[in-house]
Amino acid sequence: VASDLKLSLAKKGGAWLQDDDPGVVELEEGRIHPDVQTLIDGDKMKATWKIKDVLDANHLPTPQSRQVHVLVEVPEGVSAPENIRKRKRMEDEDAPDAWIKAIKDEQVAALPATCEDLKEHLKRPLHVKVPVNDRLFQIMLSKNTTGELSSILDKLFEPEPRKTLSDITAGVLRDVIDPLGSGSELATEDTYHHLWDSLIAMLLRLVSNGNFRRNTNASTSTGLYRPDLCFYYKNSNICVFRGEEKASGELQVPVKELHEKLTWRYDAAPYVFGYAAVGLQVCLVAIRKDEMTERGAKVEMIETYDLGDLHGRLSFFLALLNFSTLFRPVVDLIQPLDILEYGTIERGNGVQISFAEDCVVKTYPLSMPSDDIIRNLRELHRQMKKHSVPNVVELKKTNMKKKYVKLAPVGRLSPPENVRQLLTALRDILKALVALHAINMMHRDLREHHRRLRK
Repeated sequence: VASDLKLSLAKKGGAWLQDDDPGVVELEEGRIHPDVQTLIDGDKMKATWKIKDVLDANHLPTPQSRQVHVLVEVPEGVSAPENIRKRKRMEDEDAPDAWIKAIKDEQVAALPATCEDLKEHLKRPLHVKVPVNDRLFQIMLSKNTTGELSSILDKLFEPEPRKTLSDITAGVLRDVIDPLGSGSELATEDTYHHLWDSLIAMLLRLVSNGNFRRNTNASTSTGLYRPDLCFYYKNSNICVFRGEEKASGELQVPVKELHEKLTWRYDAAPYVFGYAAVGLQVCLVAIRKDEMTERGAKVEMIETYDLGDLHGRLSFFLALLNFSTLFRPVVDLIQPLDILEYGTIERGNGVQISFAEDCVVKTYPLSMPSDDIIRNLRELHRQMKKHSVPNVVELKKTNMKKKYVKLAPVGRLSPPENVRQLLTALRDILKALVALHAINMMHRDLREHHRRLRK
């Protein structure tokens, strides 16, 4: 407490000590100079006194910049705050999974601007190194006979192995350092899913409190485009990191898919992120706005990694950990979405609604008379188009055999940002209702689960 402190005025010969005085310099180095000891042994101030009162009573000038005016003696057995903080920091860094917490907590002050800046960011050494046990340490040493791993090992791992690791850290490192073998010329995408998920999706979920969804090829039957893998940071509905994957072929094929089918909708964010994978080759990319392209997006390839060898996996591991620290500041720049981007929801009546890049697909269950529903929708949209009803969705495609319809929505999934946008949206809805009523189109109600119009 304050009353336990011993306070002395830092004046020598009627003048304040300067920050470059020998006594002050030695004090900062942990030693007590004879001049300082003399001051400490002299008259003491009370902790309850105000500095102004002491100055006035002793006719002392007000201390200026770079002058020391009070010496504080901490009683024995009481740790200084800095020592407490230092000890706490050391304890935190010695915790089994401290490296994970450090990545989650990192605050990136400024987003890397260029592709080269991003590349440098991905190569940064970790602030808190990953612990490794002796078995995995020896595996890495045995493959470092030429020293090519030394640099990446220094950036990633503690210098000495630990006897034990937490189950979480051990599981992550096992997938990176000593993974199960996978892949051959005859391999399919499914063959690589375990490797891709363990080194990418599961790792990102661990270090950034996010979630991922892997989209199946079932959507291709409806012509619905969604990335093979979508990662959502924390509670965001925005796909901040997406992946396109192939079992074999040219890497440029999934790279092109990352931007050719993407419509830019990410506001003030300079980019979102992604990866293209062909077997064991993985390329990390930034996807940027580009008004010169049809959909407004382009891809910049940052770096390509070979997951078939240890150096490639370690480099990719470091890159992805550093990549994840950029998710939060990027998502913070993007207007929130009400509905999960590229997600699927199921209504109580069994209808599935899948959200894709520029359309929504409604798939009807076997229990519903889908043929009649689809016929009614065709007629409804024919009438709306004939009478130029504004601000309504467009029916793009129907398929009675596969029981689905494809609709192109108007606007975007995000809620209004202010009253003006809300009033604009309400105005547009009322315009549509007026036009529909004029041609005897009636609606049941306007609650969210009853927005299908009837004649």
